[in-house]
Amino acid sequence: MKKLAFLFLAFCLTVYSLPASAAFSSNAFDACMEEFVKHLNVLENTDSGGMSGDEARAGLARAERKLQDLVNGLSNPREISKARKAANAWIKGGGEEATSMAKAGKIAAGLIKQQEKKISASNSFNAYATADNAAVNNADAFWPMLHQQEIEKAVAQCREIIAPFSSETGFPDILPEELRGKDWETIRRKVAESCFKCSRIMLELVEKCKFPVKLRLGAMYFRKRFVMGTSIYPNKTESDKVHEFQCRSFADECTLGLNEMRYWKTAEPGWTGDIVWVKNANEGLARVKELLPTFPAEIEAGQARAFWRQAADQAIKAGNEAGMTASRVGDVINFPSWRLKYAVKYFKAATKAAVSNNWHSRESDPEYWKQAVIKLKKAIEPLSAEIDELLGSLPK
Repeated sequence: MKKLAFLFLAFCLTVYSLPASAAFSSNAFDACMEEFVKHLNVLENTDSGGMSGDEARAGLARAERKLQDLVNGLSNPREISKARKAANAWIKGGGEEATSMAKAGKIAAGLIKQQEKKISASNSFNAYATADNAAVNNADAFWPMLHQQEIEKAVAQCREIIAPFSSETGFPDILPEELRGKDWETIRRKVAESCFKCSRIMLELVEKCKFPVKLRLGAMYFRKRFVMGTSIYPNKTESDKVHEFQCRSFADECTLGLNEMRYWKTAEPGWTGDIVWVKNANEGLARVKELLPTFPAEIEAGQARAFWRQAADQAIKAGNEAGMTASRVGDVINFPSWRLKYAVKYFKAATKAAVSNNWHSRESDPEYWKQAVIKLKKAIEPLSAEIDELLGSLPK
């Protein structure tokens, strides 16, 4: 009996000395959050900490993975409650000055809320409810997969149509077989027809898939680029040299665009890294909104040409600001955020496309310019709301 009692006591001691793998550890959580905030401060230029930007981005990614692992280990309401209190403490600790602390706390709170929903679903006593939750989860996984398939299909179609006109193939010195021996105007018109086909593919992609805003604006960015490729100088007396110049310019632009599509079509990871670029996107797109031209309710035909030129110049300034903002979003090595980058670049392409058809026009008819102002207004005015929609979708 003494031997049995001894064995039972040893067994109990062994069991109770085992680590609780799923238990929430406040110390581990705080250590992870400190690492998160440290690297976020570097990226937001509040504290270099002797680190480069690349080191800070890599460190932030590691901290985010640790945080996700800690949250994934929460297995019951008690642990969820403890974790939420810890996250809220970081949010409150941030106050108005230490924004990185508050931001990290909000990210943690969001992950904890997601984990709580998973636990709630897994503990459901209603078999039908459990089945419904599984169906919802499957649907959540299904739509991004379907979107990705449609994106890859559309990009492949566009590449097949437009790649023969890129500098990668030697165009225009090396022409597709059916264009050899043709004049430059015929070649340019073939390029424009191909761009139109690609613009339709991207528009149909957006209409079919009902993308979230970041994906939708990215797809529309490429559509706008293709739309600009359809523009032929409107004066019928243009020389062949002008058409040749357009073909040669298009070849380099086509190569750049195809490279961008190659990156854009790449499926995003679960954690995109967008939060690293939110500050740059917010500040830059706010400037874009300020620069966008405003339009009167009505304009007299006699004033339309001068007003169009003024508004077009202002639109191009706003577009250039969007281009500079896009250059400060995304990183090739650690946080590419390609889809956010090209969503931001949409606003540059949209402003350029809005003015491209009339920019070189030599028309003197006042009514022509009045209609041009109406078209420009229709193209430019929605951009402010689209900027707000994009920024509203980004991590806080």
